[in-house]
Amino acid sequence: NIVGKATGIDGDTITIKNVKIRFSGIDAPEKNYYGQTQFCKGPKGVWACGKKASSKLKKLINGQEVQCTNEGKDRYGRTLSICYANGVDLQAEMVRSGMAVAYLKYSNRYESEMIEAMIAQVGIRGGPFDEPELWQQSETMLTEVMEEVGVPHEAVRGEAAFYGPKIDFQVTNVVGREETASTNQLDLVMAKRFGLTYIASDNEEHTPIIIHRAPLGTHERFVAFLIEHYGGAFPTWLAPLQVRVIPVASAFDEYAHHLNDSLYGLLVRTELDDSNDSFSKKIRSAAIEKIPNLLIVGENEQAGQTVTWQRYGSKERQTLAFDAFLVLLQEEILERRDWRI
Repeated sequence: NIVGKATGIDGDTITIKNVKIRFSGIDAPEKNYYGQTQFCKGPKGVWACGKKASSKLKKLINGQEVQCTNEGKDRYGRTLSICYANGVDLQAEMVRSGMAVAYLKYSNRYESEMIEAMIAQVGIRGGPFDEPELWQQSETMLTEVMEEVGVPHEAVRGEAAFYGPKIDFQVTNVVGREETASTNQLDLVMAKRFGLTYIASDNEEHTPIIIHRAPLGTHERFVAFLIEHYGGAFPTWLAPLQVRVIPVASAFDEYAHHLNDSLYGLLVRTELDDSNDSFSKKIRSAAIEKIPNLLIVGENEQAGQTVTWQRYGSKERQTLAFDAFLVLLQEEILERRDWRI
């Protein structure tokens, strides 16, 4: 523990006995905070509280001794503290006034201060938000929805938008970084800001809650997630080209055309390789393009109305009736299965 007079106050940082104590920790990743409350505006953006934070701390401390506890280390090896002056929790007051952020570690301790700060922030950006109970109601609504549909979920403090709680679908990319793939957000603020109203069953005007719905987020970004996740080797149901028909020689082109037309008629994304390339080059080209299913046809297949089926990434080949192949393929597409799993 540290007890002593603050010999220096600079922004959101005080110095006691040559030890610097910071009330924001804004150099840590955003996910370690419970919300975002710093909304001082300045040349460096929304985080530039500077003199306002210094002034707030000076008033709170008022020349008195500061007592800081030792609450252990954070994930970066820094000591976490709770500091008091004049019997006041300095972090709580800094959070409430919007001069600092609260670590996720302390979210329960500073929840009421965070709510006050969020309401204040909304007031600055979009008009008065005088119904804090609506926030709690919205959180309850979202929780009930998730429980009703039976989707596994985790409630995370600090991930809400400033205008309301939300449901995010998180994915982890190939380098282990978490990304938001899609989101559904309850907006408690913007309708009031834009003066939107509707006449309800009581014949009175009410302000609606807006739902910001982005089930795929940015489509290009979502497709990038899929390409990255599968490495371009998509399961059949997702592949841009699901089947390629390859005759071993031009003598079997007519049968190959028949198979390709049959697949196309069933809305299968299919293609016939009747090029002049050698058979081995056709197989190699399909592998390079990561086509999930190859149908190889030759004399035996034509005579027996069968196909030889080879999957991408597998050297195994299976000969079966074309009708049997259709049944298996359509089931896989309909059920969105990945045969590799």
